[in-house]
Amino acid sequence: MNLNSIHSGAVFPVVIKTLHNLEDELAAELDQLGAHNIHKHQRAVNCTCDIHGLYRFNYGLRTALRILIPLYEFEFRNADDFYRKAKKLPWNDWLDNASTFAIDTNVKSEIFRHSHFAALRLKDAIADFFKDATGQRPDVDRDRPDFRLHLFVQEGKAAILLDSSGESLNRRGYRGTGAKAPLNEVLAAGMILKSGWNGSNDLCIPFCGSGTLLIEAVSIAKKTSPHTSKRTFAFQQWPGFQNKIWEEVVNQFQSNENITCAINGSDIHPKAVSSAAENLRNAGCINDVSLEQKDFFKLTPEKAETVLILNPPYGERMEEDDAVKLYGEIGTQLKHHWEGCTAWIIGSDPDAMKNIGLKASKKIELMNGPLVCRYMKFELFRGKRHEQKS
Repeated sequence: MNLNSIHSGAVFPVVIKTLHNLEDELAAELDQLGAHNIHKHQRAVNCTCDIHGLYRFNYGLRTALRILIPLYEFEFRNADDFYRKAKKLPWNDWLDNASTFAIDTNVKSEIFRHSHFAALRLKDAIADFFKDATGQRPDVDRDRPDFRLHLFVQEGKAAILLDSSGESLNRRGYRGTGAKAPLNEVLAAGMILKSGWNGSNDLCIPFCGSGTLLIEAVSIAKKTSPHTSKRTFAFQQWPGFQNKIWEEVVNQFQSNENITCAINGSDIHPKAVSSAAENLRNAGCINDVSLEQKDFFKLTPEKAETVLILNPPYGERMEEDDAVKLYGEIGTQLKHHWEGCTAWIIGSDPDAMKNIGLKASKKIELMNGPLVCRYMKFELFRGKRHEQKS
């Protein structure tokens, strides 16, 4: 397989990276977008596609971080053996001596004690391959390379993959100045998808911060791409880029659908509301959302069966004692004022989460950056729980 065969319509494997515990949502998205041979792994899903699929997956997936094309795998005994085997690979199937490239590494090996050394040896192998063949070495460009390679080393086994995405796919293109501790866009989309909300009933997002959950919700409801027109992808810079296919893919995600439910966002902090409004404008969906500066404890649902998704302050955003108190107050507010609704709450403080005082019907472990979080579902029944129909 080479770059020309990919552009000529060949089917090829891809590895799609995601966040912890979003594999099910990513696999479901891939199925909807026409992927084949879908297999879930830890923080990744493998499948096969053609060039249409590669463009479509990059532009349309909400829970993907990167889409990688496996190039080469080999075993090696030591660093010199790694270099020799890497240098023998047919790098001119993908690059030429005028290409710039960069290498990201993930190394778990006694042979390479430092990931930078593994990247350096691969860089030398590629550069020396072209120097021997053409007399010229391609340049490394860490910031905006023509080709970004990912090197994964597990003891004496190496895998090299080509990044088709460029910047991580959570960078949608709508982020402005941002509020404090903004939520990862892929995590936000995953939270909404895990809640089961799809635009059929009202959605309320208090503590909206910089508006990430609101923007991802609008995109889900309207079935549009999560990316703005500002976003570019690595494959657009490759020789042989199929612009006609790309335009077809972009058009497939255009939507004239009107949102029939209410999407309401609020935050008590004026800077957060201002940041959310800026990002909503950047995403082109300011008119699809009701946004206001308001205290959560003064909110009440406009309709029964409203879905709430709450991302209250936690971790570095709040002292532990304050978090425990806040979550207790949130539980009381939900119990007395949001009957008949469903609430999902994410937090990283177990003691604070316990203080909600309601029985969770579902608990899911998620990662928000380095923080291990629990994402919990609370069904806010009217009357007593045991009186509800099963």
